[in-house]
Amino acid sequence: MKKIRIGLTIFMFLFAGLAWVAQVNGRVKAQERYRQAVEEAGQLLEAGLFQRALLSLEEALAIREEADIRLLWRDACGAAYAGGVVPKNQYVSAMETVTGLQPDNVENWERLIGFCLENEEYKSAYSYCAQAEDARVSSAMLDEYQRQTRYSLLIRGRVYLQAYSGPEGYSAVTDGIRWGILDPEGEWAVDLAYDFIGPVSGELVKLTGVESEYRVTDKKSMVLSVLDGKPDAARAAREGLLPLQRDGSWQYYDLETSEFIPESYEEAASFAGGVAAVKEDGSWRLIDRSGNQVGASAFQDVKLYGNGEYLYDGFFVAREGGSYGLYNRKGEKAADISGRDMDVYLGEGVAYQGENGMWGYMDKKGRILIEPQFEDARSFSHGLAGVCVDGQWGFINSAGKIVIDCQYLDVGYFTPGGVCLVSELAGEYYMICLRFPDGK
Repeated sequence: MKKIRIGLTIFMFLFAGLAWVAQVNGRVKAQERYRQAVEEAGQLLEAGLFQRALLSLEEALAIREEADIRLLWRDACGAAYAGGVVPKNQYVSAMETVTGLQPDNVENWERLIGFCLENEEYKSAYSYCAQAEDARVSSAMLDEYQRQTRYSLLIRGRVYLQAYSGPEGYSAVTDGIRWGILDPEGEWAVDLAYDFIGPVSGELVKLTGVESEYRVTDKKSMVLSVLDGKPDAARAAREGLLPLQRDGSWQYYDLETSEFIPESYEEAASFAGGVAAVKEDGSWRLIDRSGNQVGASAFQDVKLYGNGEYLYDGFFVAREGGSYGLYNRKGEKAADISGRDMDVYLGEGVAYQGENGMWGYMDKKGRILIEPQFEDARSFSHGLAGVCVDGQWGFINSAGKIVIDCQYLDVGYFTPGGVCLVSELAGEYYMICLRFPDGK
């Protein structure tokens, strides 16, 4: 029995030794085949035989994963794509594979995102930019790609000759023949089908005109009132009261009684929270629905939005004592904010004109966000603000960096849906739309 056990032990040692020798021989052969495959790939690439070179490189990578050979495989795939012998998705897949294996290599991200932008594949570029940010890689080129992607635009070429926009993103527009209403997404809330539509608020109560009949309808197109003739001008109806101008004076039209409130004013803003701003005897003041003054302040000017509203998020911009400031709905100064001029407030940084005559930005507490440095400026709206540089308008982000080039004659404000009306020719406006309005 002892001899048998000894024999078995010797056999096991011999077997293990033979297996080790075989394993070593296998590794040697694998290494030799790896070297041959890489050499073959190089020769095939020089000959322009890209598909065969890819097969050789894939064989080498199956034996051993090496970073430089993986990069050569990607570049060979790129050459094959450029030569028209592999499809685009195969090259993109190769770039994705390399980037996934080497996420710290910024050049991989730059190549992948740059390729997507060259081919106008913005959705893919946007996704890869987010992944690169998660991987915490950065470069000047990646920053530029982030800008091009995050602020890439769709152009809607229809031209409008007039537009009255409000802070909630609704705009009454005309193409010179018919009027309609655009919603914050740039879609038709009311079709371009009327001879006239007055400015609207988010309530979508609207004054419309067809031929010689003017009526007020609600958002469901139910008729609330019919007017006796066309007014000289109108502002957005809110809270059942519609500011209308007749014979040079403004009055409020009560949609419940279909009658004008007797008091008339030089100017009249839309109501908000039971209070409106009106101008009388050269001064602005706040009034309630009964015409009684709210607060003790009298203002030299009150900034109105394009649709005639004056209040947003409980604040408005007015001039008192020669300088502009931000005030609450009671007419009280909200913070130590002042400027030679100010734009309307839209809940973010408000544009103001400094003593140097240039424009910058403050927050609602009076803290300077961006020092005055622009020829003119619009307040921030949904993360972007229009600025004028060398006579042309573009847009900056909250860091003060120009992210949409200065190329326009005039610009408006971005809506929650990422839409903005801009102009390149005097009296003509069209829509630009962010591809990724919810991006940060």
